Amino acid sequence: MYLQPLNRRPTIWKDISGIRKLMGESLYEYWERFKRLCASCPHHQISEQLLLQYFYEGLNTMDND
Repeated sequence: MYLQPLNRRPTIWKDISGIRKLMGESLYEYWERFKRLCASCPHHQISEQLLLQYFYEGLNTMDND
């Protein structure tokens, strides 16, 4: 089993919490990118509720409605 180095976790947490949907990126592409980021550190210990919040906050304001 491969464990993520502890010194990389803060970087992953920052990337997850600061994710933003890119201009021209579809919702599906954004969701897939978000899932890949979360999967890159399966032991990130971020709650599901916070993950959903970060995903939602990263949407463009037009996409939030």
